[in-house]
Amino acid sequence: MAANTVMFKLETLGQYRGGQLAKDFNAYLESAVDDCRRRPGQAKARELTLIIKMTPNENDPDDVDVECATKFKMPSRVIQSSVMSTTAKNQLRFALSDDEDDEE
Repeated sequence: MAANTVMFKLETLGQYRGGQLAKDFNAYLESAVDDCRRRPGQAKARELTLIIKMTPNENDPDDVDVECATKFKMPSRVIQSSVMSTTAKNQLRFALSDDEDDEE
């Protein structure tokens, strides 16, 4: 076993691969918290998943191939529906609201 090794466990994720896995996890965590704060009326859960896949190493039975990933899922952003008119070329037209006119 190499001299500079660390046990792979939850507490050492910040050291694995230069800390990239932990950085990704923390970034998704911050995004989930931010989304909860910006959309408190959205009761659906934000999901953050740490995925660790392990398969036997085909060259050495004492080794294991490990693949790590993070996954983030949050509720879709739904914008109030509106009625749009169709055109002769099968395109859609919508009316600008008063708020949008003020931004121009």
